[in-house]
Amino acid sequence: MTSYAVLLLATSTVVAVDLPCDTRDPYEAPRDARMQELFEDKGLVPSVCSEGEKWLGSFGAQDAKKAFTREHNESMHWGTYRPHLYFGMKTKTAPSATVTGVMWQRERDTTLRHECKESDKLKKYGWNKHDGRTFGEQTITDKHHWVSLLTSFVKPKVLDTKSNMIWHQTVKATPHGKSHSSYAAAHTGPVQIFFYIGTDCDGSPSCTQNPFNLKTDMTRTEGALSLRVAEDTLHLSGVNLRDGFEAKCVESVEGIESKATQWEDDTEPENCNLVLFRVTASDPDVTLTAALLNGDDNGDDYKEYYKKGAMLFEQKFQRAFPKSLTEKELLAGQYAISNLVGGAGYWHGKLKVHSSNGAVETDPISLYSFVPSRSFFPRGFLWDEGFHLKAVLQFDKALAAESLTSWMLTMRGHADPTVCKGGWIPREQALGRAARSRVPDEFLSQDPNVANPPTLLSLVSSSILTKSDLTPSMRDHCKSFGNLAVGCSEVLYDQKILGGLLLPYMEAWSVWLVDSQEANKAAYFETGLEPTEDLIDTGLYTWRGRDAKDGRLVPMTLSSGLDDYPRSYWPSHHEAHLDLGCWVASSQTALAEIIESQGDEKATGLDTEGQKYRTKAHAAIRAIHTYHYDTEKNQYADRGLVSQRMVAEGTISDGAPVGSSVTIRRDVVVQCNDEQGRTGNGGIPIDHLAAMQQQQKWELDPSIKPKMRVKITKTLKFKKNNVIVWQGTRATVNKVPSRKGMVEVTSDTGVTFNVRLEEVHPLLNTRTYSDYCPDEFPTFMYPLGDGKGGLLTRSKIVSVEVPSPGLLTEHRGYVSFLPIFLHLLPYEGNEEHIDSIIAQMQDDSVFSDFGLRSLSTTSQIYMMENAPGDAPYWRGALWMNMNYLALEGLKQYSLEGSQTAAAMHTSLSRRISSTVVDSYSKTGFLFEHYDDINGLGQRSHPFSGWSALVVNILADKYA
Repeated sequence: MTSYAVLLLATSTVVAVDLPCDTRDPYEAPRDARMQELFEDKGLVPSVCSEGEKWLGSFGAQDAKKAFTREHNESMHWGTYRPHLYFGMKTKTAPSATVTGVMWQRERDTTLRHECKESDKLKKYGWNKHDGRTFGEQTITDKHHWVSLLTSFVKPKVLDTKSNMIWHQTVKATPHGKSHSSYAAAHTGPVQIFFYIGTDCDGSPSCTQNPFNLKTDMTRTEGALSLRVAEDTLHLSGVNLRDGFEAKCVESVEGIESKATQWEDDTEPENCNLVLFRVTASDPDVTLTAALLNGDDNGDDYKEYYKKGAMLFEQKFQRAFPKSLTEKELLAGQYAISNLVGGAGYWHGKLKVHSSNGAVETDPISLYSFVPSRSFFPRGFLWDEGFHLKAVLQFDKALAAESLTSWMLTMRGHADPTVCKGGWIPREQALGRAARSRVPDEFLSQDPNVANPPTLLSLVSSSILTKSDLTPSMRDHCKSFGNLAVGCSEVLYDQKILGGLLLPYMEAWSVWLVDSQEANKAAYFETGLEPTEDLIDTGLYTWRGRDAKDGRLVPMTLSSGLDDYPRSYWPSHHEAHLDLGCWVASSQTALAEIIESQGDEKATGLDTEGQKYRTKAHAAIRAIHTYHYDTEKNQYADRGLVSQRMVAEGTISDGAPVGSSVTIRRDVVVQCNDEQGRTGNGGIPIDHLAAMQQQQKWELDPSIKPKMRVKITKTLKFKKNNVIVWQGTRATVNKVPSRKGMVEVTSDTGVTFNVRLEEVHPLLNTRTYSDYCPDEFPTFMYPLGDGKGGLLTRSKIVSVEVPSPGLLTEHRGYVSFLPIFLHLLPYEGNEEHIDSIIAQMQDDSVFSDFGLRSLSTTSQIYMMENAPGDAPYWRGALWMNMNYLALEGLKQYSLEGSQTAAAMHTSLSRRISSTVVDSYSKTGFLFEHYDDINGLGQRSHPFSGWSALVVNILADKYA
């Protein structure tokens, strides 16, 4: 095998990596000609393959159920697949689904609770226990209504095939705060609970409805009610009900809330597709129960099934995460995994796709996925899901396999696959009316030119499709006690069959990824390296979708998942992104493992299908250790345009910190308009605005005495080269004011003279307020407030030299360490180099008392907002997904013998798990990310997504 040795000269370490070469198509043309050709070859402009209207059809239809057992498919038919609701269930069917939901309010306070909203400010909600299939229990504390609710469900028929009960749901409301709840009851009336059931078509015209006829389908008995639901029967009963069950017909799910709050409106809908029931409490404690039966009531004791469900959850949790935990850790861990699997959703609908002619829609798509947050992000996110499945596959491997399969089947194929090969998976999927209603319009349309980290390939696909955790004795146990027994989820699907079914999709996704995100090959020459025989595959990749005109300090890189993490300030075709190269390398390696596990190689040696992807991975790894590595600083970094104006070491110049390549200025945002009254924003430097306001005061008040004029003028801090006006003549300051109050100036005509300080009129480059407005909105109106009593400000880059291609080493953070996180370099033979990179992670600027920061405190834009009101996101905060990934990489290096990695793993594991557990103990929630200074949870909550990885860390489970 022909190979390269990649040499990293860092701390006198030689890093040797055996990488195969691609010797195809050697170049013979002169270097300049080749370079010109490559510049024109593959820029970052959209290609024919990025036309959205060509990516609307499915890549290919597959019946994935055949890879899963009957027990699995039946157990998944009903579930809490409506994560955007506080409590609701639905069938995993499309385009029509049978749905249920619960709402509540006070009789005289119709502040209705239904959809999970952070604006509701509930003190607590979330699944205390949920096994992903058959049982769940949730506590909800609503201080506004002074009530606590316990919502739970169990599926007896799954636990016992002899049972006729498909599911049982319970809603129990009790007072929260005795004195306050008594006050609430007296002033706003008793608690009212709503329960509904029916068909949801979610806007699909092909949906089949089964309208109810309440006169024939509903039967009342004392304190109970029965309703025919297709082939099944719903039984409702309750405790402490004042008026029994009241019922109303509703046309669609969208009309449910208005019907509940306007109960007295007796307008009958055209079709009774759902039935809404209301119960009003006659006592502070009220309970509503609902049971769906397939057949006659055989007297099942549903309470015993709840006990069994809770017991099996405990056993399942203990088997998945067997490490001994403290009580506080156990509660946090169970909450974490329960909210992750309990946050699974199932959606069906068309996806909006960006095109040159506006948004277009795909064919209908179905998706089963776990969600990041029930309140804020109740839909599927591609790169998040890989991290979700890291936790899920420990708990229930078949659920992880179900999600992986569903995501692969959402793949879109191009209308002309001979021109545009591969398959595209949209990175954010809002399917159906309910999901779309929770997404800002600007994020609805997906762009087929934009990728997302392939975490499903890189992190979990190989574990799901090739690795087995079951011992022979455990397999025998599963045969004896059934495939749904605790610890038997792996036998609920066939790895070989599923791998064969998904492999074409994974290969297509890989082809699309490396082709659509390949960097402009001209960037290769900008490294200063000579062309080599492997030029056909430089291994350099670039995230698409960055917009230099997005109005932010650093244009966003949403495609990377690390939104505002610092990249080049100037998006260009010169960019090559380190993290994308890392994801390509790891995903290609995983794909090779899956192919090889199928055992049907087409040939042996270098021509095997698996080797093809390993070669692609090696090219990316070689690029990471060659083009993305700064030997002098011993740092991995993005490539892109950087300014070479560096601040001298140990000094501060023009407001730029030591080591920065740019100067960042703070401007006050001002409102401007044009002749038609249309408005836009400009920006005035803060110090300019202060001086202009002082100057304005001077001009408006000529009675100011000379001594006061001197004082005011001094506050303007004249510096050399400031422009002033004296007796109507423009002049430039040569020297600062002397003790005698004299200023030496030079007029525009070249005459130098001295004037008295009090006679000088400062003009600050003679600019007016309107000079700071953009050309299209030339008239100044007023500065904007920040809503907190101050002025709205934003950061802006100023005073830089013309940027040139180079490495962006001024920012150190998650991207810098991703080669370690993903274990892209073996420890053997590279010990000193790897330990030196890990040592950088241990520095206080990166490693806080609470976990690993997303960005070092030494970065100029650490915790700096990217635009007015755009709070820093990936600029210092602690993110659980990347802390977990760091721990996984450190674990692997420690197993290979690195003591540095072992020490860092122990310390980081303790700090980040304590941060999350302590925050949960205080607040009752998991959060999107955590403050690097005090460890407090921040932003979206409850965050049921990758923050659930705390349970893996607590149990020391890495896969």
